Amino acid sequence: MSKFNETDYTKIFSLVLDNGKKVVARLPTPLSGPKRLVTASQVATSEFARQRMGLPVPKTLVWSADAQETDVGAEFIIEEDLSGIELSVHPWVNLPLQGKLGVTRELWNIEKKMLDNPLPAYGSIFFREDVESLDIEKVVHVDKMFSVGPSVDRAFWADERAALDLNRGPWTDPYQYLFDICDREEKYIDTHGRVKGLDSPWYTESESSRDPDAHLQALTYFGQAIPYVVPTENDDLVRSTLSHPVGLDGTNVWLSESAWAEGRIEVAAITDWQHAAARPMYLTAHVPSLIDFYRPEQRHEGTAAPAPPPTDDRMAKDSTEEPTERQVESHNEWEDYDQTMCIVAYRRLAEREDYNYFYSLTDNTPINLFSTILHTAEAAWGEIFTLHNVRSSLLTLSLATNGQLPLQLRFGLYRLQVMWALPTPCPYHISEKEAEIWRTEHEVARETEAARSALQYRLVGAQGDDGWISPDFYDEVRGRYEKLKMLSIENGEGELNLFDDLDTVITKERELKQPVDK
Repeated sequence: MSKFNETDYTKIFSLVLDNGKKVVARLPTPLSGPKRLVTASQVATSEFARQRMGLPVPKTLVWSADAQETDVGAEFIIEEDLSGIELSVHPWVNLPLQGKLGVTRELWNIEKKMLDNPLPAYGSIFFREDVESLDIEKVVHVDKMFSVGPSVDRAFWADERAALDLNRGPWTDPYQYLFDICDREEKYIDTHGRVKGLDSPWYTESESSRDPDAHLQALTYFGQAIPYVVPTENDDLVRSTLSHPVGLDGTNVWLSESAWAEGRIEVAAITDWQHAAARPMYLTAHVPSLIDFYRPEQRHEGTAAPAPPPTDDRMAKDSTEEPTERQVESHNEWEDYDQTMCIVAYRRLAEREDYNYFYSLTDNTPINLFSTILHTAEAAWGEIFTLHNVRSSLLTLSLATNGQLPLQLRFGLYRLQVMWALPTPCPYHISEKEAEIWRTEHEVARETEAARSALQYRLVGAQGDDGWISPDFYDEVRGRYEKLKMLSIENGEGELNLFDDLDTVITKERELKQPVDK
């Protein structure tokens, strides 16, 4: 047995059985929430995705949600062994454009299968036969095998929320679903959320930005807007849709080795379904983080293809010389062009095959703005959450913490007030003076988080926002950091262009390697 991977919420091991068969074992950590419910739902969701949706999900071989009845004294899941190429391990940037577009098509195919299999309620999936043993009081049955029960989304269980009297679903009313999210955060702040948070290492937060009463006021405004802006006039927009709990970021996408050998792109496995829940469709629409830009200002909107860079001055793949400044610049231009083409391709696929989904992920539309505000409102106060599917039109910060939440939410609510076009007046009022203060604070937070996000991506790549680094790349990333530190020291008192210098470090390494040309 060897450790395969570890996250905040799961320990993953690779096991070789006595008969030589390889399997994967998953054990929830104490941070995972209610481990019986989380484990049972993870297995049921994986099997629902595999059996009902036809997604390439590893088959569950054996599992237990009762720690006291297992020899290891813990809940566990044993799955088929993972075979293939983990997309985050194989450098995304080394794929040629056609390979990246192939991955984009595969990611959309996965999303489309989830869209084509709506559920009868919002919440998490369980096996129907396990409902009674798990003491679940309320469910909505899907069929003879599966039911929708309470949500195991981390936001409903983080910190002391597990002990609060909350409605965790299931829900069939799209309004009540949002009202209960507001109720959850209001109860938490009133009972446990008034402890002053730690200062951000990136910027000094203002007192107003970390004021729990200000956040409560913003939640009240949001609750007042719910009856008017939930798109219930279109059943397709509010249909219950399962989405991957952390988004398809490459760490949970495995490519088929046999297809790869033949020059084809084919997803062999989608993993990590812990904490998955079904939500209204308009809240699930997003460009997968694997193909989205790490710096929001670089994001491309719409479906028009960008013009390619005017020249190609990249270093030859077989060159062993150090790249010139222009070669580094050209490398980055073409890398950004490839990324933009993938975003355009994803949007075009959505527009052609599920227009309501496309409309929901299109920036500067009323439904997009409201869903972005909701993603900010529902992020648990005091907890660090990755908001993988929050749109750049409002929120460019990838982490939600005590000090940032009020800024994001209040500024978004002001934008909603400005864009309000319904016959009924906006139910709340935010003055221009207040809005200007929030706008300034929000801009500072946006810029500093964009810098943090860009630095993390440059150092680590598509490894998630929690700082985790694959053991395969730890030494490489540490080496990049040391080189960056030396560049800073050599720069002396002058201003260091952090990202350009780090680009030079990374591009030199990449150009010295032979990219896989598939």
